[in-house]
Amino acid sequence: MLAWIEQLGTLGITIVVFLLIFGGLIILHEFGHFWAARAAKVKILEFGIGLPPKIFAKNTTRTLSDGSIETMQWTINALPFGGFVRMLGEEGGSKDPYAFANRPWGWKVLVICGGVIMNFIIGWILLSGLLWVGGPAKYTSEAEYKQLVQNGYFLEINNVISISGDPKKLSDVGLKNGDIVENPISLSDLQSALNKGNTTINIQRWNAETKILEKISVPITNPIDFALPKLQIGSLVEGSLAQQIGLQTNDIITGVNNTPIFSAQELSFTLENITAGSEALIKILRNNQSMEMVFTVPTSKKLGIYSAPNTDSFLLSSGTLAFPLKNQSFGILESLQKGFIQSFSVVEMSWKMLKNMIEKVKNGGGIPDEMGGPVAIAHTTGQILEFGNISMLIYFTAMISLSLAFMNILPLPALDGGRLLFLLLEGILIIKTKVFAVLGIKNYGGEKLPESIEGYFHMIGYLLLMSLLLLITWNDIMRIFFGK
Repeated sequence: MLAWIEQLGTLGITIVVFLLIFGGLIILHEFGHFWAARAAKVKILEFGIGLPPKIFAKNTTRTLSDGSIETMQWTINALPFGGFVRMLGEEGGSKDPYAFANRPWGWKVLVICGGVIMNFIIGWILLSGLLWVGGPAKYTSEAEYKQLVQNGYFLEINNVISISGDPKKLSDVGLKNGDIVENPISLSDLQSALNKGNTTINIQRWNAETKILEKISVPITNPIDFALPKLQIGSLVEGSLAQQIGLQTNDIITGVNNTPIFSAQELSFTLENITAGSEALIKILRNNQSMEMVFTVPTSKKLGIYSAPNTDSFLLSSGTLAFPLKNQSFGILESLQKGFIQSFSVVEMSWKMLKNMIEKVKNGGGIPDEMGGPVAIAHTTGQILEFGNISMLIYFTAMISLSLAFMNILPLPALDGGRLLFLLLEGILIIKTKVFAVLGIKNYGGEKLPESIEGYFHMIGYLLLMSLLLLITWNDIMRIFFGK
């Protein structure tokens, strides 16, 4: 009974935090539109927190430069999810000079992009804040990593066998991620002993507070199904080197030249140490058959693959471990610069993932697992809360905000990008009208597309997007709760 109550409480906290994060980001997105509309002197009818039905309303007024009065309603609505801004003349049909449809073209573009700009700024500020406050040192190449070790950011321990896996399942048998096994004869012998059970292993466990390795003996009573790590390809970037040399989804990369490969990080470090333009040999397993391929190492030092998540509950790995000795922080200006670059990297990654997802759907693969909706975001929020890591939660919030910015700017119906597309077409018509006037040519069609065309475009798009959202949500539920 107590366990059930505890689970219910955990679920409740997850839902509240999820609503605060996702709902808050949507409200701030709408505030971006609100700020831009105010700057463009567009009359705003309502700013709503949550979705109708309405439970609270307050009217405010302001006088515009021509003496006209704007009466705006601030509302709190019953459904605690997101918000909205309602502007005069959004759908056309108003002759008021301060209606959205009647404002200058450049101001309308700003209003449409206001939400995307706000989401990007939020993601940028959050990432910059994490860099400024400081956290575990990060690196993208072996050269950077070695420099960080030399500067005392990490304690590096070589030639060890370590344990990783599901934190809760490891905890049930007295183990933790990153435990170093002291008394193995070999990786295969340790795997065999753990799979049989009735043994005791001596481990060293990193204490993050004291910055030392503590020695612990852990009795393993029951057999535990430990596995060795593998780098399996989950998907490939369209047009990447991996595709060109013939790598396929589900291939397992076992080595490059004479270096065994067990993880994406090992692959990255290995490629980093090979001279660009030279030939390398990659070894893979495909349907349990060994294969070898020769390729030329590109300047980017990347193959263009996404690794598949390892589904094994417990893993044994051999190699080098690095434990953080101190946090790395930057000054405000450098943090803003690095945060800005990281933000664009997230947007670029989102674009690559979207292209990959489209390719999967085109090939009949269905909705990819990487395409998650609100249920997947809520599930990930719960997993982060289990760790109790505020920095990780802030980083995740930044990722969501930047993803919202990217998704909303896509030229799709019912999204900001779809409305921007029509504004760009309107801009072309405006330029055409002015050019024709200068040339003395009769202009047909005016400066705007018929409002009905845009209305139908967004209505049909909205229905398609809602259908896609339902499909993604169903896919999330089946994958997360039923393992399908």
